[in-house]
Amino acid sequence: MSLQKLFRKNSLFLRLFLALWFLSAGLLILTGVFVNRTVEAEFTELVRSSEIAEHEQITESISDILAQEDNFASSLQMSINHLARTHNKRIILEDSNRDVILDTGEDQRRHGPMMDRGMHQGRGPGRDQEHGEKSVTEFYTDREIEENTYPLTINDGEKGRVTILSLDRKDGFFTPEELDFTRQVTRSILAGSGIALLLSALISLIVSLSISKPVNSLKSTAEQLKKGELSQRANVVGPEEIQELSVSFNAMAENLEHTDFIKKKLTQDISHELRNPVSSIKAYLEAFQDGVLEVDEDNLNSTMEELTRLETLSKQLHQLALVDFKEYEPKLDWVNLTDLAYKLKHTISKQVLKYNIEFSCNLPEEEIWIKGDQELLYAAINNLVQNALKFTDNGGLIEMGVEIKDDTNQVMMYVSDNGQGIPQDKLPYIFERFYQVEESRTKKDLPKNDPNYSSCGSGIGLSLVKEWTKAMGGYVVVDSQLGKGSTFKLIFPY
Repeated sequence: MSLQKLFRKNSLFLRLFLALWFLSAGLLILTGVFVNRTVEAEFTELVRSSEIAEHEQITESISDILAQEDNFASSLQMSINHLARTHNKRIILEDSNRDVILDTGEDQRRHGPMMDRGMHQGRGPGRDQEHGEKSVTEFYTDREIEENTYPLTINDGEKGRVTILSLDRKDGFFTPEELDFTRQVTRSILAGSGIALLLSALISLIVSLSISKPVNSLKSTAEQLKKGELSQRANVVGPEEIQELSVSFNAMAENLEHTDFIKKKLTQDISHELRNPVSSIKAYLEAFQDGVLEVDEDNLNSTMEELTRLETLSKQLHQLALVDFKEYEPKLDWVNLTDLAYKLKHTISKQVLKYNIEFSCNLPEEEIWIKGDQELLYAAINNLVQNALKFTDNGGLIEMGVEIKDDTNQVMMYVSDNGQGIPQDKLPYIFERFYQVEESRTKKDLPKNDPNYSSCGSGIGLSLVKEWTKAMGGYVVVDSQLGKGSTFKLIFPY
């Protein structure tokens, strides 16, 4: 399959691929943003906690220094300045009146010991107008100053407070090193997302092909069937659902091919069945015309029998057509099967005498009633008996009976014989129109005055039996063994 066909507009492959890839991309982007935000938030919390712990440690150290000094001499300033430089912090000490008594900012600007400024009073963390020092608020917000201010206790008594400000966080919350770390994490997430997008595109491609390829193959097979190539079959590949679809499609194609074969065979068989009686009638008429045969009673009877056979075939074809086009609705009413079977027994007993065939009837004493069409039931059972007569040799046995199947709430009418039987490989086809197991068996030599002669060998009787039974809500079952005989059962709800 060419790439042009795969990526053509509105193709199944393109739709599946884009849908899967966009879905994957959307999920990856959302996941990447969520992970990045979560990592940043957790890292911010970690940095903040670490900074608070560091500030608390510095505050304790200042408390210890102040507790050991008698006054704010240069040694005190040097100790606090050293502490500030070590931690890269700006430390501002205020007394209980909120007056600044020490600010390490000046020392850190000139990188030398802080001069004793006489404990300047009242300047606070603002601009030192006298010395031109920049205000702390120019680097930090009031909120940041407030968050980084801690109470200062000396010997368990509060003596003021200390403000500890990070010098490397003037341009944001993170230090340059921490900011570089967060950027590296973001780059790693972006790189991973990019690789994941490529993998998702590859997976989407594979999944889309696995679905669209067998569907396109199925479509191609359907187009070939549309052109009349009924032998074509779809490849059973792809996901389980598509395999099941292909199997169903192939079954449909087989049925279509078989139906086409039956249609062609039906045309051939109808032509054959019509040609035989028509040819016989034509031969008789030509013989009469040429004076070869006398126009006597016997010859006229023979001609009439051929016409009767033609008429019977025509009626059977008409009955099949009515069933096929649903134009015949059975007249369902309560039918006494026992009484119907006795009527059939009376009619058939006279026929079997001519063939030296034993006929028995196994009927229950009580009456059995079912919903059905009496005329169709009679015709169906009679067809089965006539069929048994054609395939049972002289001296054989035919049995007809009615049984109630209490375990399934069904009633069964059956016709059994010990005749020639049907090969197992032929059983699935015996109800098809014009199907004949063997030509020699369906053309049993019968005298022309035999009542079965007119319908011998047409191959329509069993088809009618099946369709009639189905129309009355029943079904047909057949058991047969070659050389041992056959049993046909009509089963109806009871």
